[in-house]
Amino acid sequence: MSDYGMIGSFGSDATKSLSGDTITKLKEAETRAVIKPLEDDLETWDKELKKVDEITKAFNDLSSTMRAFDLFSPDSNVFEQVSAAAGGSGAAQFDAVDPAQLDEGVVSVHVSQLAQKDVFQTNIFASPDTVIENDGDGAETDYIKITAGDGTATKFYTEGKSYETLAGEIKLVEGMSASVEQVGTDKYRLVIKSTDPGTDNALIISEHGVDLGIANDTDEDGDVDGDDNTNNAANHTLTAQNFKATVDGVAYDVSASSITVSGGLTITATKTDTGTDPSDADYTFSTLSIQKDTSNIVPALDEMVEKYNSIIDLVDGELYSADSSIYDKGTFRTIKDDLKEMFFSTYGHDDLSAFNYGFSFDKNGHLSYDSDTLGKAITEDPDKIKSLFVGVAEDKGIGTKMREYFVNLELRDGLMYSYSDSMTSRKEKLEDEKEKAQKTLDAKYDAMASQFIQYGAIISQMEASFSGLKMMIENPPK
Repeated sequence: MSDYGMIGSFGSDATKSLSGDTITKLKEAETRAVIKPLEDDLETWDKELKKVDEITKAFNDLSSTMRAFDLFSPDSNVFEQVSAAAGGSGAAQFDAVDPAQLDEGVVSVHVSQLAQKDVFQTNIFASPDTVIENDGDGAETDYIKITAGDGTATKFYTEGKSYETLAGEIKLVEGMSASVEQVGTDKYRLVIKSTDPGTDNALIISEHGVDLGIANDTDEDGDVDGDDNTNNAANHTLTAQNFKATVDGVAYDVSASSITVSGGLTITATKTDTGTDPSDADYTFSTLSIQKDTSNIVPALDEMVEKYNSIIDLVDGELYSADSSIYDKGTFRTIKDDLKEMFFSTYGHDDLSAFNYGFSFDKNGHLSYDSDTLGKAITEDPDKIKSLFVGVAEDKGIGTKMREYFVNLELRDGLMYSYSDSMTSRKEKLEDEKEKAQKTLDAKYDAMASQFIQYGAIISQMEASFSGLKMMIENPPK
């Protein structure tokens, strides 16, 4: 029963206080005493969750910022970044997956030859559906044979096939491709190419019982292999050749269209250079100048200081606030102290701390640094600053340690994991207590309502009896 007002009141004016409204008021009063505190605790829990999420986000922001100083980051840390400037003829393009791995200095490239594929075209025919003409000696003797590089020769039988069909069969074989191309009005050619450039991928083609004008397989006498077909040199439109270049004086002659040298630097030719001897007046070449780039160190440190101070403001705002919704302030005090201690610790062979390079804390715990002191250290000895913030595997720096610390916070035995687990347990306990208390109250006042109804029936009977007696008293029989 939930609407006690429907019970009404019982009996005469003397018993009007026994009503459904009375039960409702009693239940409301006990609800305020028993249920409301639990509801307030759950509301505080919701506020705590929002605040914990806000602080956790601040932790994650600082952790992301410290990637720039993390020895084990998949990206280059801020001390390993380099700048590269290309110059010269522009005959070569440069690229690197990880520029930080490039050696400092200037790379000089002279491109003497571009890599090319092997390309053949057949004699002209009228349409893609044109059936290939053969000598008629038999299907088994009419074919072309193609070998790609040092691969196995493949026979393509031509009896009764169209050029479109033949092209479809050729492009299924590794190392070669083919297509029918329209080269004029009602003029088509079958174009056959090596899949990759370079002499190692060149095509050898012989014709048997068919003359497409693409045979280039010559015997010892220089004759084309096959059925006395002619070698139509004009149909060999592009001859396979290697990429040739000198890189810092070292000669390269490779089938690929680009080369990768020490440090992961990829060099791709876009055109050829002129001249053959560096002393010639017309000699051209491309250059890539590589040098360390320290321009991002200070911005990264500025961001670190900003994110660290944001954490201090958020955590201290809860630690010293009487209205804080944080249940376990000790966890966040510990984290704040651990982060601060990382700046006090010493690093590197010289056992220097951040304070040796101009860093300091003010009375509010905010981190800052003297730009002149730090700038001088970065200019004169960036390796020491790197040791301080990045370090090495056996002596990790501030950034590397801080990144590991934040990761460990979220592990099963980490502080933030334990805090989150504790919050979940507390909410489940509060919700369980509230549910049980509510059921107890509901049962109590439902029982009370039933008793009131019973009392009402008894009172009504008593009042009815009394009413009859009263009438007899007032009107005695004569």
